[in-house]
Amino acid sequence: MKKLLTTSALAGSALILGSAAANAQTTVSGNLNLSYKALSNKSAGIGSLSGFGKETQINLANKGKLNIAGWEYAAGFSIEHDGTNVDVANAALTSTSTTIITGGTTAGAATVNAATTAIAIATADAALTLTATTTTTTGTAEPLGDSQRALFSENVYIDFINGNTTISIGADHFDNPNFTITSLVSHNDPDDLMAGTTTSAGAAVKPLFVSDANSPTEAFGVGIKHKFPVGTLSYYFAPNDTNAHANDDLTSATTRSLVEGSANSAQQVMFRGDLGVKGLDIFYAQTKRDRDTSSNFDVKGVKFGAKYNFGQFTIAADRGKNEGTDGGGSNVTTNKTVKSTSYGAAFAVNKELSFGLQMAKTKDSALAPEEKFKSANIGYSLGPVSVNLTYAKGDDVGGVAGQDSNIGYIQIGTRF
Repeated sequence: MKKLLTTSALAGSALILGSAAANAQTTVSGNLNLSYKALSNKSAGIGSLSGFGKETQINLANKGKLNIAGWEYAAGFSIEHDGTNVDVANAALTSTSTTIITGGTTAGAATVNAATTAIAIATADAALTLTATTTTTTGTAEPLGDSQRALFSENVYIDFINGNTTISIGADHFDNPNFTITSLVSHNDPDDLMAGTTTSAGAAVKPLFVSDANSPTEAFGVGIKHKFPVGTLSYYFAPNDTNAHANDDLTSATTRSLVEGSANSAQQVMFRGDLGVKGLDIFYAQTKRDRDTSSNFDVKGVKFGAKYNFGQFTIAADRGKNEGTDGGGSNVTTNKTVKSTSYGAAFAVNKELSFGLQMAKTKDSALAPEEKFKSANIGYSLGPVSVNLTYAKGDDVGGVAGQDSNIGYIQIGTRF
């Protein structure tokens, strides 16, 4: 990745926080991904969907030494704009139409039909003037506030580093299990590829595949990690497990709901390393969020997996489990578990060309059918530009029999 580097020597300067940064280094980097996806639904009466997608991201990062012996810092944030993000001034548009009805010189009784808003005047000669107002509100698919948080709360952090120990404050930056280790050539998780599958009535289906085990790291919080010879052990705590919720730097009680959302506190413990074995990558993560109300259940997650590279071959497997949630992070009043297992294998022909296979199955304890996923992938490097081709098949998506789909996907990406 190419980066734009800038340096500054600000010793003795008065900064916003009343401190100085000496010989700090700032980097600017980014990435651009363009994709095209075609999905054919096999449910009766439902056709296909296709279209372009895009993701753009700019990263700004700074690092340097603190004025405390042995301590360094790293800080940064990213601006990510996906194709569906809302960035207009008003996410909801309201139109109002007014009808005025006037009568004669003699007042009469008037009635309003609540169901139809029709207005009736009891006497023909009525002095009463009535106004009927109809308000129509239309909005975008995603609230402006949530979309702005997605735009500007990407990879936000200040890290304090002493040797192999790091204390991190921020959101969407800390170590987390939000990846599928069996996606060896594909750039996407199985649930992302199956997204777009619909019911026979045309309603959207949420794939069951466990992708992040309810990790709270996209919410603002504090984490600490230490790098050992065999891997890195980390712990993260989020006071409120609501993704990217933060107020301005003068938080007040009047805007408390913007910060707190509706979720309770959450925590995560994770290990990732090679155990001293060359070619091995292994991880384990466990998460827990306290119940939001007395009628709900604690939200728990576990995810673990490994991949091993030997020469031109790589194999991988992982297992994920969500408990007490619908899979989207929300509590449920009837406890259930969702378990996923996936496998992957890849062969690198040379440094430019790779082939991969992946399969996954997911079972929701509240549903009878088992969701199944299979894919074949081709990855090719054009130097600074990568190309990924995927053909995938989803069966009983969302845990409903007959909700099947065939998916074709191509992604072209570059980093700078």
